[in-house]
Amino acid sequence: TIPAALDTSFGTDGMQVLSVSDSIDYIRSLKLLASGKILAVGAVNNHFGLLRFNSDLSLDTSFGTDGVVETLVGNGEHAVDVIEHPEGGLLVIGKNGLVRYTDDGALDTSFGSGGIANGGNIDSSFFEGSSVAITADGRIVVGGDENGHWWKHGYYSLSGEFLSGGSDANVYQDRALDARSCGVYPLGDGTTVMVGSVRNDYFTSVRLDPEGNTIAQHQLPFTDDMSAESSMRLPDGKILVIGRDDYQLYVGRFNQDGSVDT
Repeated sequence: TIPAALDTSFGTDGMQVLSVSDSIDYIRSLKLLASGKILAVGAVNNHFGLLRFNSDLSLDTSFGTDGVVETLVGNGEHAVDVIEHPEGGLLVIGKNGLVRYTDDGALDTSFGSGGIANGGNIDSSFFEGSSVAITADGRIVVGGDENGHWWKHGYYSLSGEFLSGGSDANVYQDRALDARSCGVYPLGDGTTVMVGSVRNDYFTSVRLDPEGNTIAQHQLPFTDDMSAESSMRLPDGKILVIGRDDYQLYVGRFNQDGSVDT
């Protein structure tokens, strides 16, 4: 087939529409699991939602209820990013929630309080979690922004205990700025790179030391009314950031240490 063309052997002409509740359902991000199955996170019934698919994109009925998991973290609080927990199961971050699930989609009650971590930024009603990762020394690091004005981050133990990086850990401080974080990327030396956008016209990276203090900051200017939407670490370690305005898409690339890839 033509590269990137719709695979018409799937669904109807390459497309499939799912409705799993009578309220808001959507997929925010996808994760290819080590098992070869695909996990989707977002919203189910206007709550934290997970769906797991087999390799042929049929729902995996061994996960949750017929392939679907709905978790009431808070009304209208949706999942955004997911990774596999190094000790098994899944870690999901979203608005006001860091949640651990078992491999079959049940809440892992050994994590935090009933499967949900408490403390730090995620307890703020204004915190929008956007990314989660595991640091080189085995901590969970979460990233996001608060009220659209500050980048925020926090560290948790693998069992969901809040460690550091509380409400005063502002990575980018200026209430006048529109700040959106879209990725956290731990490095082998214990530092972490956060990426996103500020002022609606800069892709920005901030490198943090193991205690969460800023080491360096780099900016890649674009234009007004642009915001970062997503990011990914490439096979060579570089970080790709994607953004948009009302009319265009924007792509920027940072080196592994957060410096701009010129």
